[in-house]
Amino acid sequence: MQRYNGGIKSPKCLLLCMQALQILRAHALRQTKCRVEVLQYFLRASQAQTHADLEASLPAYDRVTLYRTLNTFEQLGILHRVMDETAVLKYALSQRKAPHAHFRCERCQTTTCMDVAVPAIALKPGYEVHQQALLLTGICPHCSQAGAARAQLRAEV
Repeated sequence: MQRYNGGIKSPKCLLLCMQALQILRAHALRQTKCRVEVLQYFLRASQAQTHADLEASLPAYDRVTLYRTLNTFEQLGILHRVMDETAVLKYALSQRKAPHAHFRCERCQTTTCMDVAVPAIALKPGYEVHQQALLLTGICPHCSQAGAARAQLRAEV
C-alpha cells in the first residue's frame, strides 16, 4: 500500500489531514489513503456514523475495506461503538477516555456523544462489568430550535 500524500483542497482539509496523520502515527499505523479519509470523515462528523454512512460518503472503497478499517480503529481505541435502540452499529471518535453517555434524538434520529460520564454503579459481588453504556433519548437542540421556530410561525399566522 502506498503512503497517503494528496488530496488537500483547503486549509480546513489540510488541518483534518494533519490530524488524521497524527492519529495514525500515534498508533503506529500505515498512512493509507483509505485510513486518512476515514479519519477525516469522523473528524468532520458531529454525531455517530454507521458503516452504511461511511460507505455512501466514501464510494471509492469497498464494503470490506471500510469494515476492516473500522474494526482496526475500534480495536486500537481510535473509534468506539455507539449503542442505541436502533440495533444498528454506529461508531464515533474516541475523544473521551472514560465511559460517557450518548444522546439519541427522537426527531432527527441522530446519536451524539455527550460530555456526561456514566455514573458508577455498585454491583453485587460476583458480577464483572465488561462494557458500560448510557443512552439518553429526547429532542436535540437543533430539533428543539426548529420546533420552536415552527410554533412561532404558526402563532404569527
